[in-house]
Amino acid sequence: MNALEKYRIDRCLTYDELALELSKSKASVWRHCLADAIPGDAAMEYNKRLGIPLESLRPDIYGDKQPEQKKDTKDAAA
Repeated sequence: MNALEKYRIDRCLTYDELALELSKSKASVWRHCLADAIPGDAAMEYNKRLGIPLESLRPDIYGDKQPEQKKDTKDAAA
């Protein structure tokens, strides 16, 4: 179960109700709720409109990986 489907179930919403809340078609919401991976643009919208963390919507892209900070080679040599 993906994060969008969990959101829908936790709030006892039908696909129609969630689609209405998002101004999307029921078919799009249904596809996204049952998808293994939600499209990136849709994940951004669900994050903004519903507050679902991107890490939950697309863990493959926004998972726990923290970008490494580049070390300044000038400071390291000094």
